[in-house]
Amino acid sequence: VPGMTRFSGDDTISKITILDEDFPGTLGFAQTEIMASKDNEKVDIKILRSEGSDGKISCMIRTEQLTDSGGKVGIAHNSATEFDDYLPKHEKVEFENNENEKTVVINLVNDKMMKQIENKTGYSKAIDEDDEDVEQDGQHVELVDVMFKIKLEKAEPQGVKISKKNVCLVTIVQNEEA
Repeated sequence: VPGMTRFSGDDTISKITILDEDFPGTLGFAQTEIMASKDNEKVDIKILRSEGSDGKISCMIRTEQLTDSGGKVGIAHNSATEFDDYLPKHEKVEFENNENEKTVVINLVNDKMMKQIENKTGYSKAIDEDDEDVEQDGQHVELVDVMFKIKLEKAEPQGVKISKKNVCLVTIVQNEEA
């Protein structure tokens, strides 16, 4: 039988499976959609390395605001804002030989952080985020859930692939349910 080996003696057939781990692997997000409460200080994003784990590899991650038409035409109305909702990140993520998982931390800007910024800089955010509906510049403003995305790109060395799970959408939920 192909793939089977017979040794001498009774009942000595065994099946041997050889895992070829000599490939650098494919990188992708564990989840492509994550929800986080506006009260969280951070959101953890897990990157997985599959289909091989040979050698040291890397890729770049980058946070982005949502755009209206998928390009850089205009910011979408439900886009989270850099520095108001989250701290942008653009950095290299490295995997060591046989390392299959990394967690990247994206810091969220919440009331606690805003108070620290206000104390250090004197900057004060106009919206009181404890209220669901608020007044800003004399106009009624309803707080809505906002989103941003994180992308994987520029994998190295040659031969490292990025899977179709290369974008993770993070929704910052304005109520306490996340």
